[in-house]
Amino acid sequence: MPNPVGLLIRFGLTLAVVLGLALAAQQSVLLGLAPLIQAALENVQNVFHVASLDVVSTGQQQVLRLVAVLREPLHINDHWLYPEGWLGAPVGSPQVSAFQVDLTAGGIISYSLLLLIIVLAWPAGGLAILVRRAIWGMLLSLVLLLVNVITTFPAEVWALIHDALAPQQIWPLLVWSKMLMGGVGLILAIAGGAWAIARAGGSRRHRLL
Repeated sequence: MPNPVGLLIRFGLTLAVVLGLALAAQQSVLLGLAPLIQAALENVQNVFHVASLDVVSTGQQQVLRLVAVLREPLHINDHWLYPEGWLGAPVGSPQVSAFQVDLTAGGIISYSLLLLIIVLAWPAGGLAILVRRAIWGMLLSLVLLLVNVITTFPAEVWALIHDALAPQQIWPLLVWSKMLMGGVGLILAIAGGAWAIARAGGSRRHRLL
């Protein structure tokens, strides 16, 4: 095992550098993810259409704000929801103009950043090992980021309907999303970082696994 004090210093410095770069690039990253998020929502939950998906500043934070509308009437738990202005909707039936979901930049990319911090901060046995480790770390960070955005946004839109019309029902997408935000994302980030370190190789005393 590396010296604990030295390891703590390495993690602190790596944390500062990675978070600084992420802060500078967060708007570009969020905007780059927008087409993927739109495709995920409209294909996973094809009853929705994305009306807008923009980066919005709210106080000190930047959030990715998604506004979705229903393509057609939706039947949930013996209830019907109609898009606003839907022709033929029964008189007095519930009509919905739009669903809005805000996710902070931190909530979207934090697990991927943690994985990178672990990979870069753990001592390496040489530059070649560090480069291999960084490549594996970036690939795994990207996978974790994609898993997060592809599932979280559809789940958050569905949660608005679930909480209002079917709170007793178990929807797998919502269960997974809550698990991801409740600790599974953290576990995946740590496990991914450990795997990248082990996969890149190096001296036995510098391996995390």
